[in-house]
Amino acid sequence: MKIAIVDDETQSAELLVSYINRFQEENAGCFDVKWFGSGLEFMDTPERFDLVLMDIAMPHINGMETAREMRKNNNACSLIFVTNMAQYAIEGYEVEAMDFLLKPVEYFNFSLKLKKAIRFYESRQTHLISIPLEDGDLYISIDDIYYIEVIAHSIIFHTNQQVYESRKNALKNYEQQLLDRGFARCNHSYLVNLKYVTKSSGDVILVGGDELRVSRNRKKSFMKALADYIGAT
Repeated sequence: MKIAIVDDETQSAELLVSYINRFQEENAGCFDVKWFGSGLEFMDTPERFDLVLMDIAMPHINGMETAREMRKNNNACSLIFVTNMAQYAIEGYEVEAMDFLLKPVEYFNFSLKLKKAIRFYESRQTHLISIPLEDGDLYISIDDIYYIEVIAHSIIFHTNQQVYESRKNALKNYEQQLLDRGFARCNHSYLVNLKYVTKSSGDVILVGGDELRVSRNRKKSFMKALADYIGAT
């Protein structure tokens, strides 16, 4: 789990780091933590985080403005404001803040908020998949995917809502993520959500209304995966 601390006060940031380290020791957690001394520094990084601990009162651009910019490209991460400005609590709903911690932060309250963020992170890891697009990452439920297709250097996601195209990943990477989630390859180009296979006839299957061909060298493994899936449901 990647955590960003965005705070211009060194002492405050170091306290949060010490709390995270203590939490790791007590709960056998594993976190990748980075500190940013300003909102501008945070917005300059291309890295994406699962949890952001954000101060509000910072020079140049405050935490609320930084959060608004962050939400333009990342609506999936948890956001907790760590501040002595309790009057901004209502505004936090605008940027989908999960919670607030008031300075000076006490460890007990911090650990409760962190546990809440971890539960949210783990639930999203279980059900969501990230699709890197030109303007940021899109997070969709794997249950919404009919099948994933590779065409040249593009990965095409056929879903029950619309079709998304990504040029920033490989089909084999998604195959590794989804094999234990009811997906199987029917040929070199298609990774299929077995939940949506409604017909099988010869070397053709019907998935989400589309006919897809099952290749000869993958037919045995694919049909076994489909039979196992149907038998388990």
